[in-house]
Amino acid sequence: INLFGNAVKFTKNGTITLHVSFTPDSADTGTLRCAVSDTGIGISEEDQKKLMEPFVQLSGLRGTNAVNNGTGLGLSISKRLAVCMNGELTCTSKIGEGSTFAVTLNSVRCRTKTSQPVRNIKSEPEKTKPVFNTKQIRILIVDDVLLNRHVAKALFNKIGFDDIFTAESGKAALELLDRQPIDLILSDIWMPEMNGAEFSAKVKKDPRFAHIPIIAQTADIETDINFDMSHFDAVILKPLTKEKLSNMIKRIFEDGDQRKGDGGAPVNLG
Repeated sequence: INLFGNAVKFTKNGTITLHVSFTPDSADTGTLRCAVSDTGIGISEEDQKKLMEPFVQLSGLRGTNAVNNGTGLGLSISKRLAVCMNGELTCTSKIGEGSTFAVTLNSVRCRTKTSQPVRNIKSEPEKTKPVFNTKQIRILIVDDVLLNRHVAKALFNKIGFDDIFTAESGKAALELLDRQPIDLILSDIWMPEMNGAEFSAKVKKDPRFAHIPIIAQTADIETDINFDMSHFDAVILKPLTKEKLSNMIKRIFEDGDQRKGDGGAPVNLG
């Protein structure tokens, strides 16, 4: 985010490009490189030596106005984070041609798709409108990040759902369930106080709510290692899209193809 933000600030014309590559060095690990390149004003070779020092403002080095001023800590913190993750943050730049900031992480764990215990079901573009009545389905979105709740709600609204409820925590969601009938729950996993796995377990163990499908929404591809996922009916990977949510709804309410708390691995809905 920091590298993209800087690229946007200092690129008035041209392009900003993200290039991601992974080079295996064994069956289990490899080198991950994420590079953000821009066609902005560039940084001199002399200034490149000090731009990642604390309190050095990029606007001063690049000769731009004060509107782009920050604390001068962004790149310094990013560099330290990269080092903490067994990597490095580097910069290559030419005046008038642009800059490339690259994060290289070494010995990153990897695994093949065939080793994943979660059954993989490929998402397909929605060909026809769903036959179920979207006006009768009440959806609860549980996520501790306000922006994520807004995005998910907006996507469901675009699909045609009106009754969308949100909760900022597992505790708040349980309180809402006590007073509001819900037909589907979409829950984040990494949440403070009560994570998504703990929340789903409480829901499924309550006879009043055990019938409600619970979908885990996450960017973590190792949820089966980090959490007990047995109480989720399915998993959908972030970032959420209208297509992903449409296919998810179709599978659950039209096709009926999902696990319902049977203790097995939840279906991967893409």
